[in-house]
Amino acid sequence: MSTFESCANTSDAWSGSTDTPANLSVKTGSAALTARVPLVSQASGTTRTADLSLSLTAAETPFRTWGSSTFVGAGTRRMFRDRGSLSSDATVTGAMRLNGGPNLISDTAAVFTRASIGTNRTTDMSVVRAQRRTPITATITQPFAGPLVAATTTTSTADKAQVVHLGVFNTAEVTCADGSPGQKFTNLGVIALTNVLREHSTRQTVKEVAMQVIRFETCGFTGRLAFGETDSPGYTQEGAESAVVTGIVPLIDAANATPDGDVTLSLAFRAVEPAVRARFHSRSTGPGGMSIFRSDGLFSPATVTGSVTIDDGPNLLSGTPDVSADMGENATSGLSVIRAPHRTP
Repeated sequence: MSTFESCANTSDAWSGSTDTPANLSVKTGSAALTARVPLVSQASGTTRTADLSLSLTAAETPFRTWGSSTFVGAGTRRMFRDRGSLSSDATVTGAMRLNGGPNLISDTAAVFTRASIGTNRTTDMSVVRAQRRTPITATITQPFAGPLVAATTTTSTADKAQVVHLGVFNTAEVTCADGSPGQKFTNLGVIALTNVLREHSTRQTVKEVAMQVIRFETCGFTGRLAFGETDSPGYTQEGAESAVVTGIVPLIDAANATPDGDVTLSLAFRAVEPAVRARFHSRSTGPGGMSIFRSDGLFSPATVTGSVTIDDGPNLLSGTPDVSADMGENATSGLSVIRAPHRTP
């Protein structure tokens, strides 16, 4: 959980768990929870206690989901199966208190509460094997077990995409207006992709670079969020092996929708280890229809060299920033059927 106080512009994140709840009962349409959970501040290490006494009731007819996924790497295979899960959004009543304080989900509190409940049956298997070239494949099928209703709309889609992700967290020492030392934090996330999307008989090709930039300064405790994208980047990629991303991306301030500078990219990515193959298959059914989704892709972590600058600022990749990068290629297909809300006579 997270807390924020506007009086001093302070925030904190708290985490905790317990494996000995006083009461935990989960059924398809309802659930009950009574527990005391110790919480620890991630910033200061101080502790507090959360007391929970909650009742949840399904707010809609549960949806049933079957799913399976297979991940195949150079020395590992992992297979996961969901053999039939039921889940639904839920309403929640009761109390949630921190250190004996007021009820955080009371009817009079200005809160937004979201909850869900469900039951599932899963199996998970991992195999670590000697390095070899023999491919491993898996095919898993599950029967359709939904109600018989009249089909009204069928949509089929397929796409083939290549994608690059980059995350940069840069910390810079600055001098505040009063001469005191301060820090400037820049958190930048970039996604570059090319995608060929087919829906029924139509085909659309997309090539773009999009990003999110969060900037915060301890001088005055000011921060801002901006988004940017361009559909004309200098972007080429060779599957999960290498990629080049160049271009200028204009930023738009998220608060007032005004221009907020430009980001200049000149980046080269290269895989640092053999790609991992990931296959996924899911099927969902409910009172109003069903959907089937399949994907098959290759993904690899990557190193990145080059530069990322905002306006005329320094290269955010220089020094010792926290950098994460990966790339891959993926093919997906989907089918959805929306049925009339009545049984077939």
